[in-house]
Amino acid sequence: MPTLLSRSMSAPHAALPFLSLLLAGVSLSGCSSGWVMYDHEATRIVTMESPGAETLRLVGDVGDMRVVGSPDRTDVRAIVELVGKGSSAESARAALDEIETSFALRGDTLHAGITHPEPPSMNPYGARWSVEVPEGTLVEIVSDVGDVTVVGTRASVDVRTDVGDVWIHGAHGVTVRSDVGDVHVRGTGLLDLRSDVGDVVMQVLSTSNLQHRVTTDVGDIRVVLTQGWSGTVDAVTDVGDTLIDGGPCGRARGDGTLALRPGDGGSATLLARTDVGDVHVAVGDTTDAMGPEPERDVPDAEDSTARDRSIQTTSDRP
Repeated sequence: MPTLLSRSMSAPHAALPFLSLLLAGVSLSGCSSGWVMYDHEATRIVTMESPGAETLRLVGDVGDMRVVGSPDRTDVRAIVELVGKGSSAESARAALDEIETSFALRGDTLHAGITHPEPPSMNPYGARWSVEVPEGTLVEIVSDVGDVTVVGTRASVDVRTDVGDVWIHGAHGVTVRSDVGDVHVRGTGLLDLRSDVGDVVMQVLSTSNLQHRVTTDVGDIRVVLTQGWSGTVDAVTDVGDTLIDGGPCGRARGDGTLALRPGDGGSATLLARTDVGDVHVAVGDTTDAMGPEPERDVPDAEDSTARDRSIQTTSDRP
């Protein structure tokens, strides 16, 4: 029999449009964010290789990142598209020439990133990363602006991003901290996910007695627990609806706690909490809640044959 403690909740979704307007107020007010828009880009593809390392630490200011774990790879290979921006083709080329790449193995950690003399707030440069690592490599990513994808590493992943979506599939132990962006994670081990503003989808593939946590201030939460998961689910929202679908263990609507398969003696826990948004927790759903891997603006192996190219865009700004 399920153990159910239910607390009633009746906050209308009508507040969501108003909250969205408040969040957009910064851009609507006409205040400058400090970022500069440029009409020209110059890009260059760089390929870098290194012996395998226990940990890959990838740090980026602006640009998408994709890291893939491979059981057949023993080294690390990165294809990086460097981007220089400017008000003219010449200034974009100059910004590109000032970018320096870093791909250095120090101890057990491979440090990857770029440097540029201008501060990131001026937005004159960026880098789009596509990295292949041996399966089992620990991955640490820090990104200011850009989407992040990590696939098939079979090891722990730690992602910190200011603005951008995060999509992680096939990791063992995941920590995500995002200021603004949606987070999708499917993995084993301990999963600890947080986005200040954004939807969060979590698929827990293990039945281990771990304390999983998924929180967001503004956004919906969806969690799928593997069949046989045994423990306690705590789902809470201030504005929105909650549903815990425990299959044969029952269903709970409204903020509350539901014990799943208590007779199995499992002590796993899941905390799913949002201030504004819906929370839906389900057990035994065999479909992939995350959907297909999203496309990222990163170079691939074919791009690595292109040594240099320049892109000029026409401004649509007044």
